[in-house]
Amino acid sequence: RVELFGGGRVAVIDDFRRIELSCGGRRTSRSWRGQAKGHREGVAAFLDAARAGGPPPIPVGVLVATSRAMIAAMESMRTGLPVDLGPGRAPEDDAPPDDSPVTSAAPPE
Repeated sequence: RVELFGGGRVAVIDDFRRIELSCGGRRTSRSWRGQAKGHREGVAAFLDAARAGGPPPIPVGVLVATSRAMIAAMESMRTGLPVDLGPGRAPEDDAPPDDSPVTSAAPPE
């Protein structure tokens, strides 16, 4: 179960099979027969971009920022202390231009 709160809204995801959205006292929900985790769609989008020679569906800078945040969250959970990620930067700062091929990505130093 994942619960997200923000901007006066609530989203609850149960077992990746049901989502319930609440805002201003109104609720909507949707259910799926299978688990909708998005893996199949993500792999398909990546393969489509690779075949077409286009940019990745998720910019490299966003992937790097997400990975850094997850590693910091795990470290914080392990130590019980906050983890400083350093100065904030827009994830796009690390992304290559749209016309350059992506071969690897390293975390910003």
